[in-house]
Amino acid sequence: MLEIIQGSTKKPVSARRLIACLESYITYDALLYIGYPIICTAEGPGAIDALLVSREKGLVVFNLAEGRDISEPEIQSIQDDYYNKLEAKLRSQKSLMQGRTLQVSIYPVTFAPVVNDTRDLNRDDYPVCNEDSLEKWLADCSWDTPDYYEALVS
Repeated sequence: MLEIIQGSTKKPVSARRLIACLESYITYDALLYIGYPIICTAEGPGAIDALLVSREKGLVVFNLAEGRDISEPEIQSIQDDYYNKLEAKLRSQKSLMQGRTLQVSIYPVTFAPVVNDTRDLNRDDYPVCNEDSLEKWLADCSWDTPDYYEALVS
């Protein structure tokens, strides 16, 4: 079952479409945070568009694209920023580490619901999905150490 924890977002259309998309096929327990997580860094606070947390997938971090006009450099920059901020935050939690290795899988993705064909934007390390392709992409995400789930959601 998908539990949704919604805060304020500057991208309400994409957020609603992401919720509807995930609700249509997620059958396992998962938490979806929309516009809620704030990551504090040396540059100050920063919001992340959406996070999906589950024992099956680990941590999926969404960059929500509101329009059709998105560029590859922008996608890469945002996904790198989200990944790096989350990894730094999670590494500070000893309960998520084994030695020097973070035990949480982090999967960044750009969700662009109004882009009809995301294939031209999609790169292996920088995925871009719409409602038609998100389920297939998410099926390929897996977490090798789901025993850390409780520590992650705490």
